Amino acid sequence: SPPARPVETRRAPAGPTPPLADTGTAPPDRAVPANTPPRPDRGDAHPATLVSGADTVSTTTGARVYAELVDALAGQFDYPGVARQRGWQGMVRLGVHVAPDGTLRQIAILHSSGYRVLDHAALLSLQKVAWLPAVANWQITQGFDMVVPVEYRLVDG
Repeated sequence: SPPARPVETRRAPAGPTPPLADTGTAPPDRAVPANTPPRPDRGDAHPATLVSGADTVSTTTGARVYAELVDALAGQFDYPGVARQRGWQGMVRLGVHVAPDGTLRQIAILHSSGYRVLDHAALLSLQKVAWLPAVANWQITQGFDMVVPVEYRLVDG
């Protein structure tokens, strides 16, 4: 799965970039994750990565959790107005512990975008999700950590 990519919604994307979740019409100050493959110059832009507890969670389950997480984040991303106005873009890597009951814990910025406002917006977006109810039904016996890359980029249109 590609990284979650909030894009400026006031401009039409330059090519097909369907959202991962049906978010309806977003107001001009909202951004949504887009299903766009990483650019070749972004070799470090990997999808969510299991960083601990990987032996207790299958790759398939990890991918399902990541898909649930991206879906839940779809309506939570804001592209801060000051960042849009100044043309600020960047990749934020968030770390999160997913508990067996689907609770998101220990949410932290692992790698900054270089812009505090983008880092803070990504962190708040993940904190708003707080819980993935579907995960509780998958009978995961031990929690695990994930890395969630979030790319903020403005799309020319």
